[in-house]
Amino acid sequence: MNLTAGRSSIVLTCAILFMSTVFLSPIFAQTSVVGNAINQSTWDNGVIANPPGDGSGNGRLMVGAWSSASQIQGPPAYSFAAFGPGGLPFASGSYPYSVNIGLAGDYQVVAWIDSPGAGTGGYDLGEPRSQGAAVTIVSNSVSGVNVTITDDFDADGLPDWWEVHYFANLTQTADGDPDNDGLTNLQEYQISRAYVALALLDPSDWDTDNDGMDDGWEYTYYANGTGTDPLTFDADLDPDGDGLSNWQEYCGVDGYPARELDPLAAGNVARATPGDTGDFLSPIDLDTDSDGLIDSFEAAWYDPSRGINPKTGGDLAADPDEDGLGNYREQCLLAELRQGGADDVCTL
Repeated sequence: MNLTAGRSSIVLTCAILFMSTVFLSPIFAQTSVVGNAINQSTWDNGVIANPPGDGSGNGRLMVGAWSSASQIQGPPAYSFAAFGPGGLPFASGSYPYSVNIGLAGDYQVVAWIDSPGAGTGGYDLGEPRSQGAAVTIVSNSVSGVNVTITDDFDADGLPDWWEVHYFANLTQTADGDPDNDGLTNLQEYQISRAYVALALLDPSDWDTDNDGMDDGWEYTYYANGTGTDPLTFDADLDPDGDGLSNWQEYCGVDGYPARELDPLAAGNVARATPGDTGDFLSPIDLDTDSDGLIDSFEAAWYDPSRGINPKTGGDLAADPDEDGLGNYREQCLLAELRQGGADDVCTL
């Protein structure tokens, strides 16, 4: 065989191999993953805005396929818009999808509620999502791949979007209290959903309204908005009309607030105030101990040994200064005739 003929034979062989590769390989662009995305999310992309949403109240239901070796984050390799955009939350139920796959391989199929106006344009941490469904694509389509979208992907009892909004992660627990305000994460979430006025209660800040009184104490005496409010600066108010401001009731007779900002902790985290004896009073009850003596009277003439203590029931008839007037009578008289007053020798 001459040299020219040998070269022609080699070229022809290579061409045949190339054409065989092109025309005999699977056409992956026509391969798809088909199923239903089952929506159980109630996220409204509303008050709790970016991140992970944009606060618009809108979204779309997306299904994507990521390589099994990839992290579920950002735009997937292949995606399909199953529903929307539209107002959130979407109705519970099944949304059919069909994701076209262009290359053979192992994939994770995930459905999520996407906020188009925020983040990466794909899945952003905190958006409601499903668990990943593993599929292997060779040259075949795969059907019956159903995935369920929930608000709590990591199943810790807290919605992912809420965790990411306040903590930028999904490492929190329902019973944790990272800001040490006396309310667990789950309680802060439930409170924020139960009261429109408390929707922005911050689980990462011990004192959301910066009035010096911890969120847990203020919520304890919230009284459906008639008492203290963890989202309103109200330290100088007196909702029970007992003559003591909320701040005075919070500090109690010893003058120390129950909690204060921890100078050694990162972020807005509280600590128990050194020196506090736990003697805070009720800001929604003018007589915390229900003994007939109002809190301001007992705080002003505080004398536990003689039955004058706003935290412990006293004796209305007792006359510790022996002026002929019992504690209750002293309370009812004019200011100058109160216990220890200049004219307290007067009798009726």
